[in-house]
Amino acid sequence: MKKKSHLTLVFSRQAAMPAPASKNVDGLHPAIQDLLTRHQLLLAPVCSHSRYASLKPICHPTTDLDVIALAAVPNCNWVAQIGPTLIVVEIDLAVGRESLSILSADEPDGWSDTLQFGDDTSRFLFFRRPEGLLRFFGNRFAGVRVHSRESGLLQIPPSWFVSGSPLKWVNPDTMILEAPSWLLEDQQDAA
Repeated sequence: MKKKSHLTLVFSRQAAMPAPASKNVDGLHPAIQDLLTRHQLLLAPVCSHSRYASLKPICHPTTDLDVIALAAVPNCNWVAQIGPTLIVVEIDLAVGRESLSILSADEPDGWSDTLQFGDDTSRFLFFRRPEGLLRFFGNRFAGVRVHSRESGLLQIPPSWFVSGSPLKWVNPDTMILEAPSWLLEDQQDAA
């Protein structure tokens, strides 16, 4: 029996699945409702459909379903707030595979089963922020970026852009895992 590679889920482009197109009776996208209820993410709708625009939410990011339902407009994009409890690791699919293999060499299994989304060029992995300090990568690991800034905003599915592919959930039914040890400051550099 073949052992599942820890990078298979992260780099499999076929794994990305589109978010459901239907809306519930309240008019709020089911994927957004799930993120609010299951994961308690701070979310907000945004009107911009440019990947590089300044992200100005229609309301403050919140877990309040009623506030978000009132603020959401048809076909809006969505942002999640990164902060004290959440970090996101972004992997550039063209150049990040080798860096990710080096970083996770001592912890090859399990961490890649966390909630993920992506497009044709990148994969984003959600992790619960640890109590300790996060490791600083700088430019040492090409194609790997950690989004951890307090009050930072990150576009999430279901979002689409005027150019490029839309964002899609890879594994929407999974949970957000604790950050792996290779993201923590006391981990020795593998490079």
